[in-house]
Amino acid sequence: MNAKKDFIITSYVENKIGILYRVLNVFSRRMINVESLTVVESERKGISKLTIVIESEDNVVKQLVKHIEKQIGVMGAYVQSNNEIAMSKVSLYKMFTQSLANHDDQLPILEKQYVN
Repeated sequence: MNAKKDFIITSYVENKIGILYRVLNVFSRRMINVESLTVVESERKGISKLTIVIESEDNVVKQLVKHIEKQIGVMGAYVQSNNEIAMSKVSLYKMFTQSLANHDDQLPILEKQYVN
């Protein structure tokens, strides 16, 4: 038996009444708990993006995606595991606003210590 792990299922659907119910019904029929659900409008008008996070097994998730894609109004469904998700880091930089406002070409003494 496969070990359970987190998966992110992304699906693009028509923005019409009842489609969200039909997609989520695929999970409830198999008694799979949805950990997280996000629905946002995509760049194309009339198309929404569903992002669903679940904890399940590989073979079960593949079947889920196939059943989601069969639903009327679903444009496509894609799955990613935690191993496939790229993490990004955020960096914060402290800038001296006075020197930027004056358009000074010289860096303050504190910044010169970091620029080597």
